[in-house]
Parts: sequence; structure tokens; C-alpha cells
Amino acid sequence: MTSFLLTVLAGFSTMLGTIPIFLKRQSNRILVSALGFAAGVMITISFTDLIPNSFLSLRESFVFLPAFLILAICFCIGVIFSFSIDHFLPQEKMQYGKLYQVGLISCLAIIMHNIPEGCSSYVS
Repeated sequence: MTSFLLTVLAGFSTMLGTIPIFLKRQSNRILVSALGFAAGVMITISFTDLIPNSFLSLRESFVFLPAFLILAICFCIGVIFSFSIDHFLPQEKMQYGKLYQVGLISCLAIIMHNIPEGCSSYVS
């Protein structure tokens, strides 16, 4: 029952987060602020929770130096992949501008996130 309530709370929080977009006609400032806030939250979670837990999981199979190198290499691959998406996405040819580009990058990021998540769900 607790997991169901947490899922409902997460969905309700997402719904509440969309309300400011509908309250104002020109919501570019609100949208930029919301994207900045979301990016800050995700970066904070990555550095304070995901990376340390990944290192601890790697330490169960490897000693310190190989575990750290694997973590650093995978982190760098992720950063390079993100920059390459931004670099190779056409910028001048988009008729909708930067917001369209942010939407495409978000779409690609969600796809890349859901592929391993779906694989792990299937395996489990």
C-alpha cells in the first residue's frame, strides 16, 4: 500500500509541476526556470546519490583503482554522448528554435534512459 501511495504522490507532484505553464500565456520564463530547477535537482542527485552508490557497487566486484577507473570512464562516456547529441543536432534548421531543440534532447535522453531500464525489468 505504501508503494501505491508513493506512486500516486509522484504522479500528483508531476501534475502540480505543470500548473504554472497553464496559468500564463507566455510561459518561456517559467519554462526556462523549471528546466533549470530540474537540471539542478538531477545533477545534485547524480553527484550525491547515484555516483557514490555506483562506486560502492563496483567496489563489491573490483578493488579501488579499477572500480574508480570504470566509474570515471562511464561518466566521461555519458558526458561525451550528451555533448555529441547537442553538437550534431541541427540548430539553424529548426523552425521552432531552442525550445524544440530542448524537447528533442529530452526525448533522446528519455529513450536512452528507458532502454536499460526496460532490459533490467525484463531480466528481473
